[in-house]
Amino acid sequence: MSFHLLLKSFELSPIESVFSRYNFHRQNLGKDKMDIEFSGYHHRAAYLHAVYVAYRPTLRMFASRAFFAIALASLYLAYQLNLAPDRTLPLLAPARLPWHILALVIFLLLLAEPFLAPIYVAIRLWRDPSVHVEWRGRVNYRGITFSASGRNILWDSFRGMILEPDGIILKTGAAGFLSLPREFFHSDSDWQRFCNLAEKKVRSNAVPGKRSNIRK
Repeated sequence: MSFHLLLKSFELSPIESVFSRYNFHRQNLGKDKMDIEFSGYHHRAAYLHAVYVAYRPTLRMFASRAFFAIALASLYLAYQLNLAPDRTLPLLAPARLPWHILALVIFLLLLAEPFLAPIYVAIRLWRDPSVHVEWRGRVNYRGITFSASGRNILWDSFRGMILEPDGIILKTGAAGFLSLPREFFHSDSDWQRFCNLAEKKVRSNAVPGKRSNIRK
């Protein structure tokens, strides 16, 4: 019972005070029953996979990168055919091959970089000591609370969700995420309740007119 409510109870009659305390405890009991507890340790393979999934490019991002690489390749080809000092030589002449190979490597790196960057981020984040301690907390209709630090992340903070068979990845923005594996939850019913609650809350944060912020 809060101190404010305790003070107000002294202003009520004895019977009203009893009913007030009863209703307060009943409401709190209902909220406690909604809490879904979780605890566990991250495993390396599962965590690296979660980070990669959280940061991997979308189809739209890859399409824009591919378009950029094709545009650069077209400019390179136009330069080699019209402006290069050795343009009088055949395009595939041995003297011109080193430039072609270098350009090809650059184009391939442009296409591969969105897929390589998440791997680097995953390895870097795995070195963070906070990842290796036990993650323990609870989930309710307000958000996710971690027991050790007392940190509370409200549902309004999440902008997207990726649901996988072995866990959920909640995205807080372009560069932030929270991964909670399925094995952190004590039972299949707790896991299902968490999935349903997360989907409902994250879906309500979607920006009108934009595509769904939930990926499965």
